[in-house]
Amino acid sequence: MSILTTNIIDIDKKDANYFLNNVLFNYLDKVGYIYIIYGTEGQVPGFTNKNAIKAPDGMVKSIAKKQVRKIADATKFLKDYTINLLEKYKDLSLNEFSAKLSMDKKITEGEKLALFFLLYKEEYDSKIETIYQNLKDNLPPLNSIMSVSLAKKMEVINDLNFSELSAKYSDLFDLYNMEENEFILDETSNTLKETLQSNPLPPPKKGYYLAMYEKYKEEFMQWGDSELIAFLNLVILDLSFLAQKHYEDNQVNEREMQKIQKDLDEAKHQVKQQSKEMKKKDNKIMDYIDEIDDLTIKNNILSNQKEEQKSTIEKLVEKNNIFKEKLREEQSNFDKLTNKYDEATKQQPKEVKLNFFDNEKIYLFTKVTNSLFETFLKKEQLIYFKDNAKAHEKLQSLDHDAIYFLNFDGVSTRESFLIEKPFKTNNFMYRVVSGGASNIVRKIIYYLEGELRHEIKEKN
Repeated sequence: MSILTTNIIDIDKKDANYFLNNVLFNYLDKVGYIYIIYGTEGQVPGFTNKNAIKAPDGMVKSIAKKQVRKIADATKFLKDYTINLLEKYKDLSLNEFSAKLSMDKKITEGEKLALFFLLYKEEYDSKIETIYQNLKDNLPPLNSIMSVSLAKKMEVINDLNFSELSAKYSDLFDLYNMEENEFILDETSNTLKETLQSNPLPPPKKGYYLAMYEKYKEEFMQWGDSELIAFLNLVILDLSFLAQKHYEDNQVNEREMQKIQKDLDEAKHQVKQQSKEMKKKDNKIMDYIDEIDDLTIKNNILSNQKEEQKSTIEKLVEKNNIFKEKLREEQSNFDKLTNKYDEATKQQPKEVKLNFFDNEKIYLFTKVTNSLFETFLKKEQLIYFKDNAKAHEKLQSLDHDAIYFLNFDGVSTRESFLIEKPFKTNNFMYRVVSGGASNIVRKIIYYLEGELRHEIKEKN
């Protein structure tokens, strides 16, 4: 069996140039000719590199014939021409090379001849006359050169693929759960055959015969035809069971994949629905943004108003300070009046009437009586009541533009809410006072001279 002996770098440049121009050129296809043309910076008139394949065959071959003479080193061209095939076909015996070529349906006759020249130069030189004759007879270049019997081809194919299959045996045995099922030679036997003859045969479809095939190939290939065929049938039975199991596993996997696909479709549908919802939310967000913009404008307006109000408040604070000063003066006057009242009361307690608020439009609503109220307030300014109903009844006949003071001394919390309700509802100007007669009179003076005189009353 011929083994690869050619080192590509040892090929003579002249031999390569002659081979390309006078032998290989005649077996190139259109793609090969275009490769020569554009590899030597040639052109196909009226066509580009991308559509040159559409040019007439005769034109392309004629241009390539002129351009091929420009190739100074054909070895480089040949290596580039077969660059995708060299790694696949190197380091094979000639028989292996021939068998592998016979299985390759995509390789062209030109590529076959180029590989034969590069990888098996000695064999090429010895068969050059046959190649010339094939060229003359319009036959494939390697016709009758690599004629291998069917049995030999199948043997080579098996050899080429056996190592790849062996590397996967451990995966195959895993499918059989063969941790304890590996077949072991009988200690008293020297061969697989002796072990099988002296012991019960292992059951099929358990992987035993597949394991024997992997371990003892060199031995059983020497058996007689009948024994070999019977043994291989058992191996095939193991493999058939394996194929069936693999098929069933695939069916399970396929059903699982269908379920996964269904779940995936459902998830896609949900995502689509969620996308619609998100779009709606995006629209709402845009509406919110528009509202925020409007609020921002309003906020700027309010900020300006706030600054104006701040200025107004500062002015009111200044006025309030002035009123406080006046209030202190009034308080001093009130204290003096109170002293006078005390002295007068001692002398003529029943006849003292200061009528301090004669010119004020005010009313004091009170549940408790005290002589101090009658001293400072006129009789018509004092509104005595027993309960909230009486208070509301008396309110109807009074001047609604007056200032009202509500004395909550002696009034329960619940009753105070009821009394105060009509004053709030009608937006009357009023103040709640308590803490004894003297304190109430002081608060009335304070409110009249200070806060209430300058209060801005809002009306609904």
